[in-house]
Amino acid sequence: MKYSMQRGFTLIELIVVMILIAILSVTALPKFLGKAGTEEITVQDQLIAVLRLMQNRAMQNTDPNACHQVLFTASQLGSAALNPCSTTSSFSLGQQNDADQLLLSGSDIRLSLFNASNGGAELSPPLRFRFNSLGKPVEDTNLSQALFNGNGVRFVIRGVTNAAVCIESEGFIHTCT
Repeated sequence: MKYSMQRGFTLIELIVVMILIAILSVTALPKFLGKAGTEEITVQDQLIAVLRLMQNRAMQNTDPNACHQVLFTASQLGSAALNPCSTTSSFSLGQQNDADQLLLSGSDIRLSLFNASNGGAELSPPLRFRFNSLGKPVEDTNLSQALFNGNGVRFVIRGVTNAAVCIESEGFIHTCT
C-alpha cells in the first residue's frame, strides 16, 4: 500500500498567519478606511492656495491704489469685497464661490489665528491684513509695518484633528505644527 505525501500548511503556520491578519486589520485598516483628518488636510491645502493666490496678486499688481486685503473670520478667509480697502470692509454674498475664498460654513471645522508662527496669543476675528509688493504680510492700517511686529501668523484648522498654516514675516506660506 502506497501513501501519497500531501503538501500544505501546518496548523501552527495557519494560526500565525491568522493572528498577523487580525493585528493588521485592527491597526492598519482604520487608517486606510477612515476619514478622520482628511477634511482638515483639505482645508489646509485650500488655505495655502488662497493665501498664495492673494500674495501673488499683490506682487504682480503694485499699483498703490490696489487693495490686496485679506479678511479673516472664524468660518471664512479671502479677499474683501470693497476696493479701495477700508477698516470695515467685509465679504459680499457673491464671493462665496470665488477662487480666492475659503468658506467653511456648514462644516465642523473652525479657523483660529495666532499672532506668531511659533505660538503667541490667539486673535479674535474679524481681522484684516495685506500683502505688500514683496509678498510680505503687513498691517492693514500701516503698510510699512510688518504684520504683528515681524512675528508672522499661524492659522490653526480645528476639527477631528488639528492642522496649521504659517505665514512667516518674509512672506513664506507653509504648513506648520
